[in-house]
Amino acid sequence: MASKDWSEQLDAVNFRCGGCRHAWSAVPDLIEPSSEERDAFHPWRYFANCPVCEREHQPQAAWEKALMKAHQASTGPRTAEGLAKVGKNLEGHGTTSGGNYADRQGTRIYDRGSLRA
Repeated sequence: MASKDWSEQLDAVNFRCGGCRHAWSAVPDLIEPSSEERDAFHPWRYFANCPVCEREHQPQAAWEKALMKAHQASTGPRTAEGLAKVGKNLEGHGTTSGGNYADRQGTRIYDRGSLRA
């Protein structure tokens, strides 16, 4: 799987107004290049006008910025060898293809053996 290009501008962003605390998702009204070192994980800053109190240039929600940073710093296998090892470790464990449970209409139905402590 190809990794995401985090240098591209986002089409839709989550915002939170500093005045009325309203939260919403929208296309940014203003996009600026970020020169701050703390924003090195994504080179753009996003702003939008609050649709409730009409304050101008409210920033992107902090939780969304933190989530973007976390995705980039996430651990896990990155090489073909690492991915193969993870696949081997998961063989025989209770997955949907392993037959330990059936997933019917979004509800998991476990067999009695998998419910034992």
